[in-house]
Amino acid sequence: LIADFRDDFSGVMTRGWRKILRPVYRHLEKRIIEAADRVSVTTEGLRTDLINRYGFAGEKFEVVYNIVPPVPVPEVAEIDRDRGPLRIVYAGAMSRVQKPEILLKAYAHLLAEAPGWSERLQVELYGPESPYFSARIRKLLVSGSEFRGFRPQAEVTQQVATADIGFFSLSDATYAYATPTKLFDYIEAGVPIIASLPQGASRELIERYEIGLVAEAGDVTGLADCIKEMAESTELRFRCRDNMDSIRDQFRSKVQIGKWEKMLDELMIYREETGGISSSGSRIGTIA
Repeated sequence: LIADFRDDFSGVMTRGWRKILRPVYRHLEKRIIEAADRVSVTTEGLRTDLINRYGFAGEKFEVVYNIVPPVPVPEVAEIDRDRGPLRIVYAGAMSRVQKPEILLKAYAHLLAEAPGWSERLQVELYGPESPYFSARIRKLLVSGSEFRGFRPQAEVTQQVATADIGFFSLSDATYAYATPTKLFDYIEAGVPIIASLPQGASRELIERYEIGLVAEAGDVTGLADCIKEMAESTELRFRCRDNMDSIRDQFRSKVQIGKWEKMLDELMIYREETGGISSSGSRIGTIA
């Protein structure tokens, strides 16, 4: 059994009033990990948290980043030629986990400083027209920003790949462990990143590899400053793209899938050596 944690299960499930159920979720989480022969997780931070939380051996865990399909990376000269306003794109969920409305608030902050920003930078949002969007986001759309709705994946991929800047956000420290798929979409496409994030896994990757600028979660002015700096510096955007070129291979789907393949191979070898007994002590059948 390989158990995969794309999220911090007990951490996410015990937000708000559900904190009273934390012992239940922690018990379930621990049982799952105990039963598993190996465990894959999305980030090094989540791996460390689970090891410290329950005292399991570190070799039981493997970091497997979110998987995104490869896309053709446009030539930088094609993207950054003098062709009018720069485009900053957000493509994802419209919910309180992300709170993408902070992008529109930061854009409004720039417009309040200098209305001419609407001619220099355009904001595009792609995603489902959710109740959260209707209640919290729609009213913040202004001239120069546009909501384009839920579009076919191929179209969204193309829009992201040809954007000048990619945006994503996480709303609070509950999600500090997370690395949203958008982060890897932008790396794959070579799109410089602007983000609003708590201290955690996503922020650490962006800052370590110097592939974008990050503001604190909820900091509208800080995010506006990041957008302004990225939009005004062609050199910074080029440098982010160059840095993405140098790290892209390590995050590609083939590498991540290979980690699962390696785990399965190791378990099959162990099974053969122990006569069908898994490393957790249970008898296992054929793994296909």
